[in-house]
Amino acid sequence: MKKIFTLLVMVALAACWVSCSDDDNDNENFGKNGKRLIREMHTEHGYEFFIKFDYDKDGYITKIENGYYKEICTISRQEKKVTYYYDGELSEISTLNDKGYVISEDYWDQEKWRKEYTYEYDNSGQMIKEMDYETEDGTIYTWKDGNIISKEYTDQEDSAEYEYYTEYENKSNIDLAQILYLWEDGISIADYCGKISKNLLKSCTHTGSYWERYEYEYEFDEKGYVSTIKEYLMKGGNKKLNQLYHITYVE
Repeated sequence: MKKIFTLLVMVALAACWVSCSDDDNDNENFGKNGKRLIREMHTEHGYEFFIKFDYDKDGYITKIENGYYKEICTISRQEKKVTYYYDGELSEISTLNDKGYVISEDYWDQEKWRKEYTYEYDNSGQMIKEMDYETEDGTIYTWKDGNIISKEYTDQEDSAEYEYYTEYENKSNIDLAQILYLWEDGISIADYCGKISKNLLKSCTHTGSYWERYEYEYEFDEKGYVSTIKEYLMKGGNKKLNQLYHITYVE
């Protein structure tokens, strides 16, 4: 899948609906999983970009404007098919299962459609495997207590481990844990890759051919929604601010 933006990763939303707090705004400001809809994310420190989202009446993402790549992705949803257009050109088609989760993905190579990836889920609707259709290489995801705790690549020794703030629930429709170095596939942003991680990401540690560790801190608005994410690079025993993410929501 074409990458939506550098080093950002997102996973999809759960298909179920959960009730919202009485203190929240009208339901039109919430996704199909009952979580607050993110309108825009932009950075202040490090590399600069913005990304904006539009939604349909059911809370599915219909358009993604990417300020880093200066492109617009529009998304058309049918019963068991999702079609992606980049800057108006048909690019990819995803096939969905009965639960609405993507199970395969095809792309247009300028001559014909080719199957690119296949996806597998556990009985809880959590994605556990993403495989390249042609090479059969891919990524294995391990979950615990509602969160992805590790990913391993089948064709290399590299892997990653994740820790979470168990006291902080992710209240946003887009999985903020996956925004930060889990998936780079654009498909993950668009509601169709199974359940999201339950809590907010605390740290990400890469191991294998290289070692790299990031830690995360959060600021919240008056209603308890994440408004700022501080990303720190841990290197040589030092903690250095690497990026600031600012989030606004649909009003």
